[in-house]
Amino acid sequence: MPGAPVFLISCMRVMNNKLRPSRVRLTILLTTFCVGSLTAVCYWEVGSWNRAVRQSNEVFLEKNLEVFRQGIRRYAVEKQQLPQSLDDLIKQRYAPNLPDPVTGRVDWPVVIGEDSTLINGKRGVIDVHSASTMISSRGTPYCSW
Repeated sequence: MPGAPVFLISCMRVMNNKLRPSRVRLTILLTTFCVGSLTAVCYWEVGSWNRAVRQSNEVFLEKNLEVFRQGIRRYAVEKQQLPQSLDDLIKQRYAPNLPDPVTGRVDWPVVIGEDSTLINGKRGVIDVHSASTMISSRGTPYCSW
């Protein structure tokens, strides 16, 4: 066929040559094996990715809680009273407005109580926790951290 594209000629040759049934079975078997292997690798990688995201969220949660707790301590020492809410810490720059990495929201449950080391003994925020009730990789709920 003069003037026909090379691709068209090669396609016509393939169509004219009959494939043997054993070659078809081998092709199907290899394709199934490749797809199955690729699926298994993707499944394993997604699991690894989820574990990595969970571990990083736990690290960020620990750091955020430590920042808030340090802010509470610094506030109490400098002001000689406990903060009445986390907004007091944030407004006076003792702690940044950080979201909970597990829930993705800025809603931190606080523990109200008295600090026995302060002179006036006024009640206020003494601790902060995560709002999540999910179980951590350590086997404890995030809200108990």
